[in-house]
Amino acid sequence: MIRKHAPRNTADLALLISDQVTAMLAYWDKDLICRFANNAYLDWFNKTKAEMIDKIRIDELLGPLYEKNLPYIKAVLLGEKQLFEREIPIPGGSGVRHSLATYIPDINNCEVLGFFVHVADVTYLKDLEKTVANAKRDILRNIIETEEAEKRSLVEILRENISQMLAACKIEIETERIKRPADHLNENIDLLISGIIREINKLCQELIPTEIELLGITDTIRLYLDGMAQQQHKKISFICEDATIENIKLTDKYSVFRIIQNLIKLVFDCSEAQKTEISLKYTESQVYIKFRIDADIVLDKSLREYNSFISRVEYHSGNMSEFHTGSESIFDIEFSASGKQAGT
Repeated sequence: MIRKHAPRNTADLALLISDQVTAMLAYWDKDLICRFANNAYLDWFNKTKAEMIDKIRIDELLGPLYEKNLPYIKAVLLGEKQLFEREIPIPGGSGVRHSLATYIPDINNCEVLGFFVHVADVTYLKDLEKTVANAKRDILRNIIETEEAEKRSLVEILRENISQMLAACKIEIETERIKRPADHLNENIDLLISGIIREINKLCQELIPTEIELLGITDTIRLYLDGMAQQQHKKISFICEDATIENIKLTDKYSVFRIIQNLIKLVFDCSEAQKTEISLKYTESQVYIKFRIDADIVLDKSLREYNSFISRVEYHSGNMSEFHTGSESIFDIEFSASGKQAGT
């Protein structure tokens, strides 16, 4: 004969379920005294239910965390649900748990009697988030390094092969001009080759702006923008009042230059933009770049310059904000730099 067990009552079943949950469940009254807690507090805070219920205040339980949680406690006692993240030390000092806490007010007849607490361990999700972020950063670094390698390879071809061959032709022509001073054809070809060499050198400097190492980032940007303004017949103003940006790592200087270089090209793709103001600021390991354009423009996200620009901003844990007024566009870029260069 099969023995039938009496079913558990609802209250016993609710307590049993709460004690099987790995998240912390609790109830604190408006005087911040614990009125309910599940078994999870033993694992999280090394406190049993018997040590907590009707015996402990929330500040005694939280210790140093109390001041950090106090704004959320005050808010929930005003009747506002709270949701926030918090790192909680593991008893014994073996590390921290990343938690997601929810405070829900207990309201009866418009009066807050206390609040319910649910705190879940989200360490796995945080670790996964970090793994995904690191993987994305590796991808972005590979994109940036590949782009720079392609540019350096192109510069090497232009300088070491084409430019040298043109220079050799120029020498030969100059030799012939000495023999035949009246030969205007050689003179015209000589001028043409000289112009081509200048354009190649200009292109090489744009691809690999070595002036950064000689002149610094601000002067290099200023020279580049002056050249672009003349070439495009548009007005560009550049302001950088903080010289401390010259102390960032060389690789970060190149990133600053590339971001400005790519964004100004994207701006110039919009023919209606005639005037651009650019400001550069560096403070507390953060770089701030502001573009103010005298036209309401939309950046073409299909262009290579846009992808290159965004890749660098994201690689440096940055972001861009856009503001449009109908007659003006503002692009605010913020990203982290590596501080002062070691050994320099």
